[in-house]
Amino acid sequence: MRAFALWFRRPYRRARVISSPSRQVSNQESAVRTLAHKVRSLRLLASNRAICAEPHKNRVSCGIIYNRHIRERRSWVMPEIETPPSWLTVSDVRPPAVRRRSFLKFAGATILATTAGSLWPRLAQAQGGGVNLGSGDIGILNFAYALEQLEALFYTKVTASFYAGISPGEREILSDIRDHEIAHRRFLKKALGRAGIPDLQFDFSAVNFRSRDSVLQTARTFEDTGVAAYNGAGQLLRDPGYLLAAGRIVSVEARHAATLRDLLAPRSAAFAGDDIVNAFGLGLADRPSSILKAVAPYVVTPINADNLPRRR
Repeated sequence: MRAFALWFRRPYRRARVISSPSRQVSNQESAVRTLAHKVRSLRLLASNRAICAEPHKNRVSCGIIYNRHIRERRSWVMPEIETPPSWLTVSDVRPPAVRRRSFLKFAGATILATTAGSLWPRLAQAQGGGVNLGSGDIGILNFAYALEQLEALFYTKVTASFYAGISPGEREILSDIRDHEIAHRRFLKKALGRAGIPDLQFDFSAVNFRSRDSVLQTARTFEDTGVAAYNGAGQLLRDPGYLLAAGRIVSVEARHAATLRDLLAPRSAAFAGDDIVNAFGLGLADRPSSILKAVAPYVVTPINADNLPRRR
């Protein structure tokens, strides 16, 4: 109580030590204003305590008081509340108004963060040299998955509008090959799960889909490349299950290649020509890097195969 009395009387003691009458009057007026301010502060403090003493009845009012205390940082408003009471919900406590400059800074930072977040995968892809196939068996499966995407889309375009003069037999063959390639693509996508690469973009502008020779020559190239790709990458697989699946797929790819070669050169040795079968009766086996170079004219999305396993 003594401390409160000294605090309350302090302006009057300070005013009486002034000797000049004019300065004494001005100081007395200042002391009166200070006294009136403190009286209002005491009344407000008592009122705030009464309001916040009954939170269930005055929840919103107490929230406003708390906001005023936080915003103005005046100890006489609510000295006891440095943090909201436990019963005061988030909806009761409204944040102070945001200044225009602060809002613009916040909005600019938000837009920048959102834009950077949406562009980051593309930037990472560009810096990493394209879509990363990965490493180990997953990398090899992604490599095969990329080729199956290429073939499946190509045959889908071929069968969407067949070239002029196509025979019923060729129509059936190309439709079956399309279905096989789509099944291969679906199988690898399911096997890879979340580790699978995204859908790639391809460019078939070099192919004249109205020309039989252009379609069949391109199809033969893709099938020969696919066989050599599986033969070359199969030895890099470590999981016997994956190796078995690759073997079953490449056998179908070889049948496709032989059939297409026979369509281009009927009843000839081209179906298993010397350009694809060596003197030991073995099919070609190329490294993934060579395969990717061969199909590069048709692939728009950059592919990064740097992490693929090397030949053992």
